Amino acid sequence: KNPNTKLKRWKILIEEYGAKLKYKPGHENIVADALSRQINIMSDTSMHSAESSAPRNIKMIAKPLNSFQTQIILTPSQTNEKTATTIFPRHERFEIKYNTEEYMIQTLKQIMKPKIVTAFHTALETWHKHKEKIANIFSTYYKVFTQNKLHDIIEQIDRENILDFTHKRAHRNALNNYKEITNYIINL
Repeated sequence: KNPNTKLKRWKILIEEYGAKLKYKPGHENIVADALSRQINIMSDTSMHSAESSAPRNIKMIAKPLNSFQTQIILTPSQTNEKTATTIFPRHERFEIKYNTEEYMIQTLKQIMKPKIVTAFHTALETWHKHKEKIANIFSTYYKVFTQNKLHDIIEQIDRENILDFTHKRAHRNALNNYKEITNYIINL
């Protein structure tokens, strides 16, 4: 066999430990390790099936709602109402209170953008009631469901106070302060 430079380096390294290498071509090499085998798990038909159903999935993630550009909070109500809030320059939050599923779907059609990830936040029982319909209607959109929603701290003075309090409390490093502040914001 004609080894390339990477194989030559490995061979030299292994020979330093006194091991002997013997090349077994093709059919004689019956004891290959699992890493040297390339198994194609997905056939053409299963790959096609996976590709066609992938956008329909709505992943449930731990990342908080606040980190997405388009944030939607769904709340069943006696009245139909939509509230839009611009939290940061590129982050919008929509609170949809709906009486009928048709109103909710029509409002989602106005809000959702095909190439921007939309994050949903609602009670689990409400989510399970509507997720199939949302997945079918908005099958080509990027969407996730999150159960976490952080408290919005918009004012700079509030942010500074939280940072100052956390730092003075224990004098920890930046990573520990970050974890402490994240837990504080979640529990507000």
